[in-house]
Amino acid sequence: MVNNQELADTFNKFFSDVGIDLQKDIQSGETRPTHNFAHPPIFEFKEFDLLTVTNVIRELSPSSSCGTDGITSRLLKLVGPIIVLIIQHICNLSARAFQRSGKH
Repeated sequence: MVNNQELADTFNKFFSDVGIDLQKDIQSGETRPTHNFAHPPIFEFKEFDLLTVTNVIRELSPSSSCGTDGITSRLLKLVGPIIVLIIQHICNLSARAFQRSGKH
């Protein structure tokens, strides 16, 4: 069994040397940043296509629990094929409103 002092010394040595040891494994050379933070890319939502919305509804867990709206995933799966165009439209309206708000 190792005494407490030896254990403390071992941990201290490891954590003191870990940065130096990792630095040896990193290839030296000049690297350039891959992002231009002065001009970040503009984020834009893509429209939700019908296939994506259909697949999301299909992949819902058939749970009987519901959100604050009282709609269960079981109900969504049941009526999904009938209302998928409406859900797609609502999702796209929401995404457009969010994008216009500038809160992304």
